[in-house]
Amino acid sequence: MRLGQRAHRAAAERRLRIWCGQLTDPALPLLFMVGCQCTGVFVTIYNDAGFRLLAPPFGLSPTQIGLIFCAYVFGMAASSAAGGMADKLRQAPVLIAGVLTTTVGVLMTLWPHLIGAIGGIVILAIGFFMTHAVASGWVGRMAGAHKGHAASLYLLAYYLGSSVLGSIRGWFWEHGGWLGVCLFALASAGIMMGCALKLRQSRMPFSSTSATLPTSNATAPSND
Repeated sequence: MRLGQRAHRAAAERRLRIWCGQLTDPALPLLFMVGCQCTGVFVTIYNDAGFRLLAPPFGLSPTQIGLIFCAYVFGMAASSAAGGMADKLRQAPVLIAGVLTTTVGVLMTLWPHLIGAIGGIVILAIGFFMTHAVASGWVGRMAGAHKGHAASLYLLAYYLGSSVLGSIRGWFWEHGGWLGVCLFALASAGIMMGCALKLRQSRMPFSSTSATLPTSNATAPSND
């Protein structure tokens, strides 16, 4: 029994060392922040777009508003294309392109016309899926032998962005309307761009994490 407890404790300590190493890595936390902010922007716009489209001057029905989720189709296509472009052009330029596309989508929704509102949501979806595809894939490359641990931290940041930022945006909708929501989303996009530019300057295809953390017993598959 004691031997089993020691084994569990050693495994837990090893996981903590790996996570601490990844959180102090010069590049991985930037990607975690990108994941957090990009899903925050996406959830913010999508959550409040329905309220905006219900009201004048649009006055759409709930059924019509539900159709905006068809924009996911464009996003899924963009995700696949972004992966291919990242292989050819490296991740940083494609990540920056994804953030810029997201920003353009948010700005386009400010146009008080249905074309701007719907078109902006479609462009936002494309930018979000591009950004998420590149950031999540880059995390795996940087983490080396500890991809599963890094992926878990990325997903934690991703869902924190969805829950925390997606909740905070309610204050901006209540006090600033659609303009307030968009300003909040643009602030998150600015944080993403800062992270992306810093990652481009670092020019690190792999993280130092894989070199500094112990790799013995690291025989589990990439989703460990």
